[in-house]
Order: sequence, then C-alpha cells, then structure tokens
Amino acid sequence: MREGNGQEAFVASKQDIQQLMSTLTHDLCNPLVNMQALMHDIRTALDEPSTVDKPASRDVAESLDMMETTVASMNRLILGVNDIYHGMFDEPEYASVDMLKLVQRAVERRHDMREKLKVSIYMKIDHVFWADPLAMHGVIDALLENAFQALAYDGHISIKTERRGDLDVLVVRDSGCGMNEHDLKRIFQPFFSLKTGKAGIGLALVKAWVQAQGGKVWCESRIDVGSIFYVGVPVKPE
Repeated sequence: MREGNGQEAFVASKQDIQQLMSTLTHDLCNPLVNMQALMHDIRTALDEPSTVDKPASRDVAESLDMMETTVASMNRLILGVNDIYHGMFDEPEYASVDMLKLVQRAVERRHDMREKLKVSIYMKIDHVFWADPLAMHGVIDALLENAFQALAYDGHISIKTERRGDLDVLVVRDSGCGMNEHDLKRIFQPFFSLKTGKAGIGLALVKAWVQAQGGKVWCESRIDVGSIFYVGVPVKPE
C-alpha cells in the first residue's frame, strides 16, 4: 500500500496491537491491586485505636505516600501508551532531514553528561534522510539517551549514516554493557527496560516512529562489548 508521497504506508500488525494491549493490561493491573491493598491498610489504621508507639496518622501517611508513587507510575504508563499509539498511527509528514544537524543538537544537549562520564563521540554523518523531522528528532534523542545509559566511565559512542539498498540507515554504536539474547529479543517491547526506574518507552517509540515511515529498526549486542542500533528509512522516492 502506497501513500501519495510514494512512501509505503504502515499498517500496524495484529502482534503489535496485542503486545501493546497485553502490556497495558498487565502493567495497570498490578498497581491497581497495590492500590486496593493500600486502601485496605488505611481503613484498618483508621479503625484501630492509635497508640504512642504506632499512631494511626503515621500508618495512613505511609500508605498515602505509597499510593502517590503508584498513581505516578500508572500515569507514566498511560502517557507512554498514548505516545506509542500516536507514534504508530499518526500520519508522517515527510521532508528532507539534515541528520548531522539533528545529531549535533542531541549531543550538545548532553554536554554535561558527556563531560561527567568522559564519553568520546565519533560522527560520520553525510546523508540527508527523507523522513518525518519530528519523528527523527525523537529517534535520535532516544537512541543517544539509551547509549549514554549503557555506558560506564570513559565510554565510546559512534554515530554514522549509510545507504543500504533502498534504505538510508542511521547506525548508533556504544561500548556499553551489552545485552544477552533474551533481553535483545525484548528490547523494543513497550515498557521493557534494563535500567531500574526507567519507563521503557524510548525504544518502543523508536520502533513505532520508524515503522510508521515504512522503515525498520534492529539491534546487535554482545555482553561487555556493547550494542549497535540500526534505523533504516526508505530513500526519497524518485
């Protein structure tokens, strides 16, 4: 199926939809169960008489703090699903994208982190992509953020572009901790993250944005060697 601009129109697969809904259902169910338990604790604390050692107000305050954390987590989840949904189904707006300029800006925004970790960055970017500028901005930002999170002190990141058949490809390599085969298969799933406290939205959004433009994304990784992420979007139609 082709759009008027010559790009292949993206049709979300049944598997993509099932995965998104399954994750949403599972990850919303768990905090809701926690909320029910916390509300029960509050009722119990209010029904029981207070003592000097254990005032009811303290139990209630602790439960409310936990409920606040749970609600914030649920809110992040819902916002993440909304972002992924729009990434999958919003119509791309194609234009010539200066990839070097986008990458340079993304690197500049991480100047402090780069200095702190002593990260060296190599760039060889000499392609202009035919893609959605806002989506590519998000792709570069997410991949660079992911690379920094994978690095220890004195790490290396390389960013380059190349032409592979009918695809313009962005390649982001890091010298980070790498992934095993099991995690590699899940890395683009919504809400999967190897970092504690991270929402696991970024790489799922990358996949959604790229597929919506008729492209593809994939990754290679080795433990203690690092990871290479590839983002390929179709070349500009003649």
